[in-house]
Amino acid sequence: HGVEMRPVDIVHSDWDCTLEKRPDGARAVRLGYRYVKGLQQLEGRQLELMRPFSALRDVVQRTSLSSRALSALAEAGAFDALGLDRRTALWELKRLVRTRHHRLPNDDTPQQGRLFAPLNTAETIAWDYGTTGLSPRGHPLQILRGDLAAQGLPDARTVLARPHGSRVRYAGGVIGRQQPMTAKGTVFVTLEDESGFVNVVLWKDVYARNSLTIKTSWLLGVEGKLEKQDGVVHLIAAQIFTPRVRSQATTTHSRD
Repeated sequence: HGVEMRPVDIVHSDWDCTLEKRPDGARAVRLGYRYVKGLQQLEGRQLELMRPFSALRDVVQRTSLSSRALSALAEAGAFDALGLDRRTALWELKRLVRTRHHRLPNDDTPQQGRLFAPLNTAETIAWDYGTTGLSPRGHPLQILRGDLAAQGLPDARTVLARPHGSRVRYAGGVIGRQQPMTAKGTVFVTLEDESGFVNVVLWKDVYARNSLTIKTSWLLGVEGKLEKQDGVVHLIAAQIFTPRVRSQATTTHSRD
């Protein structure tokens, strides 16, 4: 919908998501600390009350956040605004947490040169998903789009624009799998990519032939017929397959 989403940030985030004004007058959504796995609400509120923070040491010394909570923030990229990439922040936290109660001052002289290789785009998105369950920086399928396009696999927006009755091959990340008691063995799977969602219907026999792949794969390929009725679109699966993609980008899991 064109809404800008901004990541968790030690300078700007509250516990809840907030609205921030953009230079063009529109509003952006800033993710709140509540999305960081391993961070308690009391810790998030404490960060709200005690900001601004001038450095990573300032965060460690002035708050009572656990080592686990601080590491979770680092992995989520919350300290980027302090000039620290995620791996460097994790490295520095080991020292700062260990010495947080020392009375003598620590040596805060930054180490010269880059300590670690920067995360690539795929790794950054994967770390986001691992720590917050989503990523404002991109979608895992965005990284794989070149691989999927080379196999003739379109994105969700393209699939949904095709006419009723079209034969379609599509691959997306699994959001959910449902097998209602009243559906007589029919399974419903929702797939997503960087452009939208595709709802897949698997009849009992199709599911039975492919149950292991359907239950365990985070990236699922489907070939079938597109059905459109009263504004509702379903892809009726006839075949299930596993797309060939780069291993470095498959560092996430189904959303379930």
